[in-house]
Order: sequence, then C-alpha cells, then structure tokens
Amino acid sequence: MKYCQIFLILAELLALYQSRVLQGSGSSNKRSSLRSLVCMDADPDSSHWIQLLNSGRYQPVLVNDHHRIRLRNQLMDLYTAVHVYRNQLSLQKFAKPYSQIQAQLQNIRFESILPSTSAVLSNTDYSYLEHLQSAYTQFQRLEIAVEFIIAQEQSHQTQNNQFDFLPTNLIWRHIHRELQKIIQNLHTEIIGQGLVPQEPVLRSAIPFSVRCMGHAVHRDIRDLYIIKILHQVSSFYKDLFSNHF
Repeated sequence: MKYCQIFLILAELLALYQSRVLQGSGSSNKRSSLRSLVCMDADPDSSHWIQLLNSGRYQPVLVNDHHRIRLRNQLMDLYTAVHVYRNQLSLQKFAKPYSQIQAQLQNIRFESILPSTSAVLSNTDYSYLEHLQSAYTQFQRLEIAVEFIIAQEQSHQTQNNQFDFLPTNLIWRHIHRELQKIIQNLHTEIIGQGLVPQEPVLRSAIPFSVRCMGHAVHRDIRDLYIIKILHQVSSFYKDLFSNHF
C-alpha cells in the first residue's frame, strides 16, 4: 500500500510537470531529457567541508559567544529564505504554489538526506551536546545535496548554451552559502564544548541514484523534497538553539 501511495503521488506530480512543459516551447521536452553527469566529477570520498578543513583556511575562533550569535542568526536567515524560496521553486517547476504541492510530498522520503534516526524525527530526549553533533552531520548532508543541485542546474545551462544564472540557481547558491556558514559555527561550538567533532560526511553518503537524476521531473521532485527538509530542519534547530543560547 505504501508503494502504491508513493507511485500515485509521483504520477500526479509528473502530470503537473508535463502540463507545465506543454505550456512552454517545443524544445522543453528535449532539454528535460538531457542527463547531467557533472556530479560524477565531484570526489565521492570528500566534500566541500572536508576540503575546507584540510586547506588550513578555516580555524574555529572562540570569542565570547559571538559564534553562537552568528549561528542563531544564520539559522533564522536560512529558515526565512527557504520559507520564501519554496513557493518560488514550486511555481516555477509545477506552476502551483507550494501549499498545493506540500501534501503530495508527505510520503516521499530520501533516507540519505534526512535519516530516520535524525534528532529532527526522533522522539528521543537528546542532550544539548548530542543535538550539536546531530545538527553538525545533518547540515553537512543538506549542504552536499544542495551542492549537487547547483552542479546539475549549471550543467544543464551549459548544455543549453545558457550563460546567465537562472533564478533557481541563484536561490540554491544562496542556500548553499548559508549552510556552509552554519556548519562552520556548529563545528566551532562543538570545539568550544570540549568535544571532538564527528567524522565529516562524505558525498557518497548520498547515493548516486539520488545525487544524479537524469530526468528533469525526478530532479524537480527531489529538489522540492530537499526544500521541504531544509525548512523542517532549520525550523527545528532554530527553535532548539534559540532556547538554549
């Protein structure tokens, strides 16, 4: 029954997407079927965060509670941005507001992006330090997911000779920058608490089948799911750390 529900949801979203494509030019179908392989160029055994840690360009700076203030503000900034962007993305991809698409995303899950063991979903009574470590790994997963969205959109622009950034690409780049800043300040807070940060998340933590989707409609459904999770995760930790700091 569960798989039947997911199939029906995907079918409905596919129908919405196809009706949207038919309103555009005849070349849209050709563009939507192009497969982006740019994600294969990114090292699956590394990540942007690992590269920054190994570069020596980043050093955690503990000055009073400044990093906590930055973290709290950045979580609010991310939550606010995603709250606005999700409707823009939904309108562009499916010609419907996010409020109409949201219910159809409820039974779609990518375990690699938001694991069922995540503190965001768990009813377990985590300590503050456990929440810190959980947030640190969760935001890395989201940063990796957004990185591949940007890469695929950029690849499709190149294939179609589009040299200006699309509005959606600018949206994802903004979200990516906010995620990077949040990860840095979570790392700083973990160090400040005298803890050893967990091992960084590798790109391979998100399967190739999720990172690299060949059909545009599959990517669009995945991307809206990621927007939904970004909103859920940023809301959860925004409230959690605001109450603690």
